[in-house]
Amino acid sequence: MLEGTRSGLPLARKAWKGAFLARSGSRVRSRERPLRPRPRHRGGRPRLWPGLTGADVAEVLITLALDRSKGNAEEARRFLRRWDVRYSGAVLECGASAWLPTSHRVRRSRLWLDPIPAPLRDGAVEAVDDRDFGTFLGKAGNHHSLVLVRRNARIFLARGLYEEALLHAWSAARGNHASWPLSVIRSLFRRANPARFRALSDPLPGVGPFFVYRGVSGVGELRRERGVAWTSSHDLACWFALRYDFPEPTVLRTQVEAPQIMAYLDQGQFGRKEQEFLIALPRRVRPTVHTHERADLEAGKKRWRAD
Repeated sequence: MLEGTRSGLPLARKAWKGAFLARSGSRVRSRERPLRPRPRHRGGRPRLWPGLTGADVAEVLITLALDRSKGNAEEARRFLRRWDVRYSGAVLECGASAWLPTSHRVRRSRLWLDPIPAPLRDGAVEAVDDRDFGTFLGKAGNHHSLVLVRRNARIFLARGLYEEALLHAWSAARGNHASWPLSVIRSLFRRANPARFRALSDPLPGVGPFFVYRGVSGVGELRRERGVAWTSSHDLACWFALRYDFPEPTVLRTQVEAPQIMAYLDQGQFGRKEQEFLIALPRRVRPTVHTHERADLEAGKKRWRAD
C-alpha cells in the first residue's frame, strides 16, 4: 500500500476500522450507523453519594442503624453488616456494598436455591446479604451445604463471600464428604483466595514444617489417601480410621510446609477442636503408613474419647 495515494486510502480506512472493531470487541456495524466505541468498565464502582468518603457514609449508616433499631443492638449490628460497615475506635470504614445501588445487591432470581423450601427462600437471600452463611446453609439441610456453595460460586466470588461460605459448608458437615468426587472438592478449594482463607482460619500452631495424620479405611475411591483434611492429632486420626466399619483401617502420616496449608481450623469460628489442616498435597508428596495394627488404632481411639 502506498501512503497518500487514492488507491491506498480506502484500504487504510478499512484496515483502521477492522483494527478498531477488533480492539473494542464490537461486531461489524452497518454503514448507516456511526462507528462509536463501546463503553468499557473502568474498574470503579457507581456511587450513591458522590463527594462523600467511606467514613462519611459509615457515619450516616450508623446513625440510620441506631434510629431504626430503637435501642435493639442486634438489629443495629445486622443493619451495619448488610452495608459492610466496619469501625474501630475513631476510624470508620465503609465496604463496597454501601457504594453500590440496590440493583447490585444479591437478587433472589440469581441465586440457586432449589434445595431450600420455597417459604424459606426470602430469608435465605436476606441471610446472604447479611453474610450469615450459617443461617443460609441451614435452611437447606446439612447435606446440601456444599452444593449450594458450588452452584452459587460465581455470585459469591464476585462479592468476596466465597471463602467464608465454603468454610461454613465444610465445617458444618455432620458426616463426611465421601459422596463428592475428590477432584470436585479440590476444585472448590482451588477457586478460593488463599489470603482470605488464611485470614478466616486460625493462626498456624508454629512456623512448620508440620507432621499431620489422616485416618482412612475401605478400598478404592472411598479410601481417599490424598484427601484435603488432615490433623496433627494421631489419636483423632485413629478415631477417623475406625469411624465406619470398613476394611483395612489405616493412619497415614506426611510432612507439610506452611505454604502448602490452605487453612487451619481448631478453636476459631470454623474449628471443631480437631486441629484440622486443609492441605492441597503436591504430587511429589507421598503419605506413608504410620499405623495399621488394630490394637494400636483402638488404643488411639480410646485416648481421643477420654480427652
